[in-house]
Amino acid sequence: MVQAAENGMYATAVVGAALLAIGAYRLFRGRSTSPGQGAQSQVTWERARRAFDAANYGLKYHDPGIDPKLWKQLVEAARLAGQLHNPPSVRLDAEYAGLLYLDQQGNVVSTTGVLGPPCVPGADSCSAAPMSDIRGALPPEVTSDRVLAFWHTHGAGAHEPQYDKFSRADVGSTNKVMPYDYPNYVGSFLFTPQGNMRFLPVGYAPGGQNHRGIWLGKVPVK
Repeated sequence: MVQAAENGMYATAVVGAALLAIGAYRLFRGRSTSPGQGAQSQVTWERARRAFDAANYGLKYHDPGIDPKLWKQLVEAARLAGQLHNPPSVRLDAEYAGLLYLDQQGNVVSTTGVLGPPCVPGADSCSAAPMSDIRGALPPEVTSDRVLAFWHTHGAGAHEPQYDKFSRADVGSTNKVMPYDYPNYVGSFLFTPQGNMRFLPVGYAPGGQNHRGIWLGKVPVK
């Protein structure tokens, strides 16, 4: 009930390039791609916060101005990453992280998760592996404009309330760092030791504080 209350929420080279361009237009229509703003929506978040049901999906989520069918594909790819990586993250008490991107066929897929160092008891959150290692998991043909989102876990801190939220570093990276590196970046996903899947759109949360983001359901912890 508490979680429900939180949200209520592109083949040949020529043909492939055309599909990619069409798909990107549909996915990011109405978005700014100037450096530093990345995929921030031109509509206000108050308007975007209106939750609706995804067709045949069974979840409510906030629409950040993304084509609903491609948004659904993004969420499904992220959820699969969480299902695969959250249990070992909890078991090892360390953070896995990866990137979600459009492949040559226009499918949203995830890199293999990269394991970071052990979590430090009492810290605000776990630490991810170096971003150079996480980027290194991308196929070499993937250009920066095809990276859509980042995902990560938070280790085993099930009894640490802050581990169930995006950390201050997560919020800062989502709002400023990732959109600068990836012009079509839409936000970050988190899988917590409490078994929650959360999404933080670019510009959704103020910097300098932890944030719950948007709850998107449950993922396994073991």
